[in-house]
Amino acid sequence: MGFIGKRRRYAAVLASVLIAAISGCVVFGTVRGAARVAASGDQGLASLFSSTGLIRRGDRSDRVRYLQEALNACGYTVSADGVFGPLTESAVREFQTDHGLYADGIAGPMTIRELEKHYYRTNPPDKHTVRPGETLSTIAGRYGMSVETLARINRLSNPDVVYAGQVLLISQPEEPPVEEPETPSYEPPQVQPFPVPEKRICLTFDDGPDLTTTRPILAILRQYGIKATFFLIGERVLRHPELAREIARDGHVIGIHGFEHKSLAGLSAAEVRRDLVKARDAVIEVTGVTPYLYRPPYGALDQTQVAEAAKLDMQVTMWTNIGGADLGATSAEEVTTRTVAAATNGGIIMLHEGLPYTVEALSSVIEALARLGYGFQNPVR
Repeated sequence: MGFIGKRRRYAAVLASVLIAAISGCVVFGTVRGAARVAASGDQGLASLFSSTGLIRRGDRSDRVRYLQEALNACGYTVSADGVFGPLTESAVREFQTDHGLYADGIAGPMTIRELEKHYYRTNPPDKHTVRPGETLSTIAGRYGMSVETLARINRLSNPDVVYAGQVLLISQPEEPPVEEPETPSYEPPQVQPFPVPEKRICLTFDDGPDLTTTRPILAILRQYGIKATFFLIGERVLRHPELAREIARDGHVIGIHGFEHKSLAGLSAAEVRRDLVKARDAVIEVTGVTPYLYRPPYGALDQTQVAEAAKLDMQVTMWTNIGGADLGATSAEEVTTRTVAAATNGGIIMLHEGLPYTVEALSSVIEALARLGYGFQNPVR
């Protein structure tokens, strides 16, 4: 197997260990764990299930198609063509009748909620991201399983403690069939598994979005199933909206890093607020995400910024690897060495978009931290 093949298999093993073994982590993912619904448009179904408007006969839209896909998955056959015609209306009415709802053939909030419940019980995903206010009991009920089973699959020592953003396995990971190995003619090497993560660390990336490095960084994080925090510069968000949207679509936390990456230290409250609002509004306009984290450009922080950020319901987030791990580095190996040396439980690692050695080192950084027993988390609001 070539180097790339080994790296991909290594990443997949690491991701599955991180997911199956962690409890109490804020945000985790899995290489395998894109939910089965993702194949037919996980984000589309999620948008359908979170919608509040009516879908009725005569409508033509993606929401209609997602509705049709969900109905099909629940056993109500209809063509998923995005057109709400008489057959779709009949399927909706049949679903409503079967579930004790008023059978008017219109998919309103109550029908959508019942469809969501039935969909996930009959088509449980591989994983579930905990939402604010959810408990293990409500999550288990949603997927028609017991709390004990859900806790066992996720190795939760305390089922009463789950966190918003925590990713839980819903289905038991399949294990490959065990074959009796032939007696080797050599002594096989000892395999050192990754330890069960007991420590937490946060990966953060400043100065994006960046045309050359944002997508490679996202691809690596996706490969390992890790969520990170991206502190974006407002004017770059407006300049590269498609990259900002990709960051949001992948489920990473987005914070702001100023509108033009100029130091705000020493400016008046009005000037600071103007910059923060412009940066915040750029992110909202492009991604629909309201950022709740702020990192001052150059780390130049004063009390005015703290106060104005708080007024905008944002918390200041600095970093624990003083000086950064990649600024001034002359090789990927140096980035990895610096990052590992600065790692601490609960630490926040600052890396940068726009630097080639950061991308080159990222896989090694993730694997080195995992060997040291670190799981990956994001700041909780």
